[in-house]
Amino acid sequence: MEQKRTIKLPRMFRRPKERPVPKRAEKWALLYRDTGEDEYFQRFLADFEPVLDQIVIGAAYNYNMGEHAEDLKSICAATCMNALFLYEPEKCSLRKFVQSYVWADMLDYIRTMRSGYIVSTRSTDYVMRKIMWEYHQHHDRTDDATLQEIADKVNRKPKTVMRYIMAGVANEMQVAYYYRNRDDDSERTLEETISDSSADPQHALAFCERTMGVTDAFQELQNVDRDIVSLHLQFCERCATKQQKRQTFQELALRNGLRSPKAAENHYRKALDQMALQLFEGGRCHLVRLRRIKQTARTVTYAYLADEDGEWGEIRYDRKLDTFEVARLADWDLMISQPFAEQAKRAIRKMVQAQKLANEALIPWRE
Repeated sequence: MEQKRTIKLPRMFRRPKERPVPKRAEKWALLYRDTGEDEYFQRFLADFEPVLDQIVIGAAYNYNMGEHAEDLKSICAATCMNALFLYEPEKCSLRKFVQSYVWADMLDYIRTMRSGYIVSTRSTDYVMRKIMWEYHQHHDRTDDATLQEIADKVNRKPKTVMRYIMAGVANEMQVAYYYRNRDDDSERTLEETISDSSADPQHALAFCERTMGVTDAFQELQNVDRDIVSLHLQFCERCATKQQKRQTFQELALRNGLRSPKAAENHYRKALDQMALQLFEGGRCHLVRLRRIKQTARTVTYAYLADEDGEWGEIRYDRKLDTFEVARLADWDLMISQPFAEQAKRAIRKMVQAQKLANEALIPWRE
């Protein structure tokens, strides 16, 4: 009787393993951070080079920039020279810290090499994205009146705005990138490998505004508040990478020498309110201020203020029926959709569900 043949295929696909960071590299990084000696930095690069190679190879492969691999590696080394002074090993690993800094600089280089236009700083990049957003809002017109209107909004001259628009249009044209792949049996000489849609300012402007605004507001906090917010929200204060453990208010109180967990929570709430006010003053969000004015066994009533201006409105919540009643609309909330009242309702419902009815609260939100 003939036996059945079994077919065995070799394993072809494996998940790439991250190169472990040598312990010596961690040692040289800390010595360089503390002393600033070039010798320690050279030793760090020598031990950390395999990890940098893996980061550069990933970027070169993803963006088809193999010819620029050496330049990308030089950018990584130059970035590490300045970034290591901010490294704190107790907050994040060395690999994540380095990646968070070198990726931003590598992407700036890749975008420059593709578009042919140099964006020197993050603030310049932000201005270009805002100009391009206004340019598309005006249906891609470049007449004198449109240029002057955009120039007034970004505080630039119309001639400068026109140069930004030319750079932005060229950047948007760099959507498909190709590499040579000629076959003997094929007439096709170019094959699309990657599409980069992140250059579209309409999609990137909101994220850029939000990121820069939140970062600036966070940096304006006091040292204790920054420490409490970052550790409680589980991110690194320096590089914004996610941390493995979220610290409780009790742990934060012990860490910062506060009297009680309630004191740490008060620091946390005040810090978030300060950030919300700064974002609102910068025009990056709307703001709803809540103030509890009455509470019974069945209902709770809050007054709410829209964008820190005008008359207060009033919202009443019925716990038993789980319904809201808007007794009076606030100024600037007279639209049909009543967006400020809707945000206030969501915040009140969350507080009721958590059984923590705050006397006052600030709620930032974006349209």
